[in-house]
Amino acid sequence: MTVQNIISLNQIDLHNYVNRIDVLVDNADLDLIFKEIQNIQFESVIVESTLNNFIKFICLLDIPIRKNLKLVMLDKDITHENIICMNDGIMTMKLRADTYLKSGFQFKKSAFSHGNKKLHTQMYIHNFDLCKLEENIKQQSKNDIRLLWFTENIDTNKYRFIISHKLPLENIIGKIVESDIFIQKHQSVKPEIFKMKDCISPDLLIEKDEETLEELLEWITFVSLCGKQVNSHVDPYISRYSSILDIKRTRDLGVISIDKILMTSTNKKAIFQILSRCTKCFAVSYYGVKDVTRTYKLSGEHTFVDDGANNLIVFVNESKYVTWSVTDSGDPN
Repeated sequence: MTVQNIISLNQIDLHNYVNRIDVLVDNADLDLIFKEIQNIQFESVIVESTLNNFIKFICLLDIPIRKNLKLVMLDKDITHENIICMNDGIMTMKLRADTYLKSGFQFKKSAFSHGNKKLHTQMYIHNFDLCKLEENIKQQSKNDIRLLWFTENIDTNKYRFIISHKLPLENIIGKIVESDIFIQKHQSVKPEIFKMKDCISPDLLIEKDEETLEELLEWITFVSLCGKQVNSHVDPYISRYSSILDIKRTRDLGVISIDKILMTSTNKKAIFQILSRCTKCFAVSYYGVKDVTRTYKLSGEHTFVDDGANNLIVFVNESKYVTWSVTDSGDPN
C-alpha cells in the first residue's frame, strides 16, 4: 500500500458513523473485488434500552471492548431532541434545555445554540469518556457521578440504538442480554453488485484544478448511484449531462454497495485494503448517518441545516488520490 493510500486510510478512519459504502471500479476488476468483499462480515444489532441499562452494559465490558464499540440512537432529530452517540469510547450526549436544567450536569452550550436567546429551545452537549467512567467517578468527577443519577431518576425512557463492534457481535450479545437490554434485530448484510455498460467518462487523471475535480466528483456520484445520466445511450430529453461533461471515452463499470448497517473501522479498512491490492483506479463513497452529533472524531458538531449530509468520497488513481468531505452547510469541517 502506498503512502498516499495510508494517508487516505487514516482520514477514512476519522469518519465516525458510516451506514452505507459504495465502491466504484472498472468492470474488469469487479468480480475479483466483489468476491473478496463478500468475505467481510457486516453486522449490527438494533436494541431497545433505557440509558441506565446501557450504562450498566458498558460497565460490564473490558476497556478495549468499550473503545471499539459504535452506537447511534435511532429515530431522533439532532436539532431539538435528546440524543447520544458513541465512538472510540467517547459518548456524546446532547440535551434539550428542559432536560439539562433538571439534570445537574455541567455541559457546554451547543454550538448551534449560540446567539439563541430563547432558553427553552437551547441545546447542551458533553463528551463522556466511558473508558474512564469508573476512574472518573472515583475521582469525584461531577458529570460522571451525575450520569448515573440522571439515568436512574431523570431520563428513564426507552430508546432504540444501533450497535456495531470491531469484534463479531456474538462476543458482546451475552452482555447485552445480561443488562436487560432488548434485542430487536441482529442483522447481517451482504454486498450488492451492479454492472453498468457504456458509461460516459471524463479524464480520470487527478489534477490540481478545482473545476476538474468538481466535475470528477459529480461523475463519481452519478455512477455510484447507478444514475441514468452516465449512460451513453440515454435520451438527451431525459438528461443533458452528456452535453455538459467533457467526455473522453466510454467505460464498463461496476458498483458494489453495502447498505443499512453501522460500519466498523475494520469494515472500512478491509474494503480499502482490498481495493488498493486489486486495482489501481477506484472510488469509494462513505455515507454517514445524518442524525448524529459528531461526524469526524471530536472535531465539531454535526447539524441538520440543509440536508444533513455527512459523506466522504475517496478517489484513487495510480499513486495519486483525492478526497472530498461533503457535509451540511452548518458543519465546521
